[in-house]
Amino acid sequence: MLCPPETLDANLAYRADLLNACALHGPFRKEVIARAATDLRFLCSSFLFTYDPRRTPPDRPFLLWPHEDEKIVARLDNAYQFRHDLLIEKSRDMGVTWTILMWLLWRWRFDAGFQAIIGSRLEDLIDRHGNIQTHFERLRWELRLLPAWLLPEGYEEGRHALYMRLLNPASGNAIVGEAVTDGFSRQGRYNIAFLDEFAFCESSENAWRATADSAPMRLAVSSPNGLGNKFAALRRSGTIEVVT
Repeated sequence: MLCPPETLDANLAYRADLLNACALHGPFRKEVIARAATDLRFLCSSFLFTYDPRRTPPDRPFLLWPHEDEKIVARLDNAYQFRHDLLIEKSRDMGVTWTILMWLLWRWRFDAGFQAIIGSRLEDLIDRHGNIQTHFERLRWELRLLPAWLLPEGYEEGRHALYMRLLNPASGNAIVGEAVTDGFSRQGRYNIAFLDEFAFCESSENAWRATADSAPMRLAVSSPNGLGNKFAALRRSGTIEVVT
């Protein structure tokens, strides 16, 4: 029952059976929650979705591909555990942003004392209600699809999923958003600072310097944008772990 199939139809049938079993059996439901707390791949393959408007239906089970699980998730876990920076160079259709957001959501739900900040070059790219291309609308959409028993105790979207802010009422964990400016992240202290499409941020040099004091793990993610930017300089510096 706790071995999610990787083909679409089989996975959908498995999810329906899993939800039914959890609704009927409280002890089994607790076992599922405990497994989800320690296994992101299980959580993704059993409960989470991704969205691609080019496909029918657009919302599909989030099945981690080997490069997402072995390269991205494993490296995120390592950087988080050992508190070091990570750079991910992404290409289209690799699912990097979705994977990172699900990793953040998993940590937000289950870790103690988790605080994260998400940045991009414009606020409208970080959060815009109804636009699933933005980071926080993806997080809200994902939480709407989870069964109520898998959400944090006391969670209500209207109170806890605010503009550029996602709060966990049970633990105090939070994910916040901020445009990447010269003073990015200086107003808080975080476990991780995630800078998306960093090669396109005009204030990348000063923002990177500012995050050094606010987060022990900095995650620079972008598609390439030439050589004249901080992301490209970091990519070539030999001072940061790189995933391609």
